[in-house]
Amino acid sequence: MNKSEYKILNKIMDRKGVESAYLFGSRVHGKITHFSDYDFGIFFDVHIPKRSQEKIRKEIFLELSRLYQTDEIHFININGISDPALRYNIIILGRCMYAKDFTKKLIMEIKTRKEYEDTKYLRQTGLYLQNQRIRSGAFGTRYNAMNNK
Repeated sequence: MNKSEYKILNKIMDRKGVESAYLFGSRVHGKITHFSDYDFGIFFDVHIPKRSQEKIRKEIFLELSRLYQTDEIHFININGISDPALRYNIIILGRCMYAKDFTKKLIMEIKTRKEYEDTKYLRQTGLYLQNQRIRSGAFGTRYNAMNNK
């Protein structure tokens, strides 16, 4: 993304009441192919109703489609994400492209990192149990707690 695209993106986000916007995925990690799309995580002001957020998201999509000359633009509303790993992938591993308030951005990043770390053990335990079931041949079959299968 060049500087003029970055400036236009910031103007769009500022006009639409976005608190922060993150680019994530292949475009951030330098793995761009001709199949690569633009993945954005958008955090709206908590006072904007969900219905209005969806309308704004569509308006942003139209403007960014013109800017990048593609329809391959995807958005995730960060306000509605409950999965700490997905939030971490967007907010921590992604690149912040716009932030209305640096302090709010920093607080959100700290909260995201804390939630991710607090749930790390649960994800590791779930993965361990899943791997055990795969090794035993029980993965994909009904789990019977009485027989541990």
